[in-house]
Amino acid sequence: MQQYPELLTLLKFLRKEGRFRYVASGSLLGITLKKSTSIPLSSIEIVRMYQLDFEEFLIANSIDSTVIEYRRECLITERSPISSIHERLLDLFKKYLLVGGMPDAVHEFLESQNIVKIRDIQNAIHELYELDAGKYDEEHRLKIKRIYEMIPSNMENKKKRLFFNAIEGKKARASNFL
Repeated sequence: MQQYPELLTLLKFLRKEGRFRYVASGSLLGITLKKSTSIPLSSIEIVRMYQLDFEEFLIANSIDSTVIEYRRECLITERSPISSIHERLLDLFKKYLLVGGMPDAVHEFLESQNIVKIRDIQNAIHELYELDAGKYDEEHRLKIKRIYEMIPSNMENKKKRLFFNAIEGKKARASNFL
């Protein structure tokens, strides 16, 4: 949608025609930043999509809802689950930490359990996010890319602070980024 914002208006009319249903995905960030195209609000239904959480990952791995409910009750009541169930869920949790919740990665895990293929999917997703992050501001693209690349190391940082000099050098200040 960001590449062709005029499609939003076109989809409004096609939707009124009623012969087909349409799905358009994107963050609308490009349209919002350009402030060039009006968004036909009355004809758009916004659906927020998220990665799979651990319970959804369990369901995808054919874990029965009664086992998931049992696990939830054990957590609430602070009692230990049956050892065999605990071991199975712990094994899946470790796999969830490796695979994550992105649908393509989870699908590949279910199909092949090939961690190399899963990593390829995760890397492709990461690259797409990185490209998307900088494409709306040509002037600051390299700064945006550098900030995006710093996110993992900043998450490890105990102080949870961003050091601006790590982005632009010794003279960088917060005011340079506002």
